[in-house]
Amino acid sequence: MFHAFDPGMSLGWAYWSSQRPQSKLIDLHADCEGAVYLRARSRLLEIINPNDIVGIEAALMPRSVSIRSRLVLFGIRSAIVAVAYERVARLIEIEPHRWRAHFIRCVTAPKQVPRKHRRAWLKAKAQEEVQRRGWGDVSQDEADAFGILDYLRSSVDAEYAIRTTPLFAECEGV
Repeated sequence: MFHAFDPGMSLGWAYWSSQRPQSKLIDLHADCEGAVYLRARSRLLEIINPNDIVGIEAALMPRSVSIRSRLVLFGIRSAIVAVAYERVARLIEIEPHRWRAHFIRCVTAPKQVPRKHRRAWLKAKAQEEVQRRGWGDVSQDEADAFGILDYLRSSVDAEYAIRTTPLFAECEGV
């Protein structure tokens, strides 16, 4: 099974269920940092199985992110990596610019979008793409996970990859 994660306190998770992708938002908030990691590990052990293919967004953060936020993000990432290893699942780390170029056909917001709103603009584009594909009305974290999932599956499954190209979409409409 394919799984994709957008790490954060609200963990975006997308996965393929039969013929259709699904998503969930997993709340990892807890009273202390250790409890966050324990909760993440517990939930991931329920999700990831042997031989699954797991995509995770690479942790690339601007300088403005606090050290506490960085530690929590890397802790959640570590839990995903550890559970994938333990379950003998294939783990693929995917840089944001790669899945965005594939999924929403852009990697940065237009220059006219104020700098402080560019990340939100990209997340809104991902949500729009999820809706355009008929995959539902989802949170920003779930939309990012869908983008990661779509890129992941396209990278590993050649038959799926050809169906996600703009050329195929144009031919389907004929």
